[in-house]
Amino acid sequence: MDIRIHGKNIEITSDIKEYVIEKISKIDRYSDRIISIDIRLLVERNPSITANNVAEATLKTEGSVIRAKEASTDMY
Repeated sequence: MDIRIHGKNIEITSDIKEYVIEKISKIDRYSDRIISIDIRLLVERNPSITANNVAEATLKTEGSVIRAKEASTDMY
């Protein structure tokens, strides 16, 4: 399983990378057909958005693509 982590308006530190890999690697036990997972972390710069920390995951498997998105006030 290939995990790629990208950031927009945020520096991907080793702590953030370790946290993401720890959380996302748990999904491996549910399917052995996972090819890759793309994680995009971004911080919205719009002051009117309270949940400005966003995590988007795109999971590619044999024959399908699964996407998930979550926003929060804290990246962790």
